[in-house]
Amino acid sequence: MSEAIRGSCHCGAIRYQVTGELTGVIHCHCSDCRRWHGHFAAYAVAKLADFKITEGADKLKWYESSEKARRGFCSECGSSIFKDNKDGEKIVLSMGALEVPTHLAFLKNIFEGSKGDYYKLPGP
Repeated sequence: MSEAIRGSCHCGAIRYQVTGELTGVIHCHCSDCRRWHGHFAAYAVAKLADFKITEGADKLKWYESSEKARRGFCSECGSSIFKDNKDGEKIVLSMGALEVPTHLAFLKNIFEGSKGDYYKLPGP
């Protein structure tokens, strides 16, 4: 990757950058993501070593959503900006918090069996 990808919360108090490659866009339909985001979540995954908070680390709060994951959000505006799977290797970035254009493309749906009954996924 030649240029850093940047992101922020809604109010701009927390800003971050990723200097490495990101995955394609993953749509997660699990009940945790649906409850946290209000609908399914769109994410891209980066290596934790390539991720850096550049402003507002003091505004970052964590919600322990499960034994395996915690979700980062801004204490000022409440924006959900990323998820840490506590593996020490990856950070899961909320697509809506990334500056555009990202030049990323949809990769796959996950937890399709947990999706809400109020929408349909494309396919057979």
